[in-house]
Amino acid sequence: MSLGRAGLAVAAAIFYAALFYLDLLFFDRVFVFRDTYTILLAMEHVVRTLSQWHWPPLWNPFQVLGKPLAADPLSGVYYPPNWIFRFLPEPLGFNASIAAHHAWAMVGGYSLLRHRGLSHPAAILGGLLGGFGGMYVAFDNMINALQSAAWLPWTVLAFDVWCERRDAAALTAVALTLAMTQLGGMPEVVVFENVLFVAMAVDRRYPPHARAAP
Repeated sequence: MSLGRAGLAVAAAIFYAALFYLDLLFFDRVFVFRDTYTILLAMEHVVRTLSQWHWPPLWNPFQVLGKPLAADPLSGVYYPPNWIFRFLPEPLGFNASIAAHHAWAMVGGYSLLRHRGLSHPAAILGGLLGGFGGMYVAFDNMINALQSAAWLPWTVLAFDVWCERRDAAALTAVALTLAMTQLGGMPEVVVFENVLFVAMAVDRRYPPHARAAP
């Protein structure tokens, strides 16, 4: 994939995300659906507040008699993109994270489809329908699920490359994308990815034409 087309895919993802989440990014609004307003935005505020005193914020004194904070997957304390988004004011940082993860999933889907031989227009459409499709938009009220799931196409791509090249760089990419999925805050996605890896490995070892042979 050429750098020009890759840059075009990234620009298209950012532009579409800005349009898709226009209200959240430019009109200072927040989600009030399900867990977002009552739990996740409150958690975001707690992390930001306690991070002003010490980092990482290990303990949350505001719930019940106190509970671990950094160890709570919902806090996303150790998730690197949050270190950037939390420099933005509330609620913009939270909202920008939602939009950015959809764009990231779209670019990942595009890259995976291009790697698997689809044409440029088909890969753009596939990435768009993936990154901004029903499953990912349904995760907007659980940003930890969105953060983890946004790495899914990148993890599959890294595994594809590792199966083809078997070098240290490809293995590092698999480990890195798996780690980012875990740090995103939804460990179930890591489990699903590993199950998918097994299925992909079996498919490569026993391709359909070989299984159909007498």
